[in-house]
Parts: sequence; C-alpha cells; structure tokens
Amino acid sequence: MSIWLGIDLGQARVGLALSDPNMVLAHPAGNLQAYGDYFHVLDEVVDTILEHHVRVVVVGLPLQLDGTVGASAKKAQRWVKALHRTIEERITQIQDGEGIFDNFAGTDKFAESVQADQSVEQALATLQELTIILRDERLTTVTAHHQMSQSGLSMRKHRSGVDQQSAVVLLQSALDEYQAQYAGSESVTPAYTEE
Repeated sequence: MSIWLGIDLGQARVGLALSDPNMVLAHPAGNLQAYGDYFHVLDEVVDTILEHHVRVVVVGLPLQLDGTVGASAKKAQRWVKALHRTIEERITQIQDGEGIFDNFAGTDKFAESVQADQSVEQALATLQELTIILRDERLTTVTAHHQMSQSGLSMRKHRSGVDQQSAVVLLQSALDEYQAQYAGSESVTPAYTEE
C-alpha cells in the first residue's frame, strides 16, 4: 500500500492528483500556481510528496500525437531532472540538519509536515525511496475536458479545474496499468523513465 502522486505540468497551473493508499483510485489534489513557468513549483511538489508520504510520482510526458518527443516533452524531461536535484538538495539539508524547517516553498508547510506527521528519518526514507515515472499524457486534457463537460461544468470552470482533472486522468491510467500487471506485488515498471 502506498500513495501515488500524478502531476500535469501547465504554464499557468500544475495539476495534482493523489491515489488512495490501495493504489486503485485517483482523486484531484488541487493546483499549484506556476506563474508562466512550472519550474517554480518544485519545492511545493517536494512538500506535497512529504506531506502525503508519496512513494511514486507520475509526471505527464506531452509527446506529440505521432509519439515523438517534441519541445514540450523535452521540457517535461528537464523538469523531472530538476525535481531529482531538488529532492537531492532537500535530502542533504535534512541530513545536515541545517535549516530544514526554513524557507521551503515560502511556507511552514514542510516544517508542519515533518513535525506533525513524520520523523526526520521518515522524511529521508520518503525522499530516498521515491520512484518518478514519466508517462505519455497524450489526450489527457481532451479526456479531462470531456469528463468536466459531462458533469455539467461551464467552460469557465473548466479552465481552473482542467489541470488537476488531467492529473487525475494521467494517474488513473497509471494505476489501472499497475493493477492489471502488478497487483499484489510492490514492483513498478514505468511506461517512460528519464534517460
């Protein structure tokens, strides 16, 4: 049993989705404001990983319709590498005990998470044992818009919710694949990994 985090990278917002502990259902977990560059949310993503004791992160890889890697997919790959670096920096800070409760994403969220929910050892284990998967996200936004239309939401509400709903679609597809192939075991075979 573990929690998975789905991430849909967008220029304005980064959509988040979380799984249930049984890794069966994905649900919306909100949006992070990207302000035109989703590299700004790296610390907030690490805070979310720690807060929810995430074991697997599924990041959308926006391949082109023909399956090739274009500029958007390359940027997503760079973001995953930056996430790895941010995690390594956080691990070093935790191990050194220097300022581990200061200035993470400009809030006290990390400190509250570690103090209330985890020991320092648990925080280290969460980050050190984390698996990050890049997964083909072609048509997730189209599917998300369709689901939102079917639920009767106006187009205005689509804009604010489509990123997190896209993250739900992405994560749910990964969970479904995992359940079909690996139910009962802890092994994870990613559809795409960083090179």
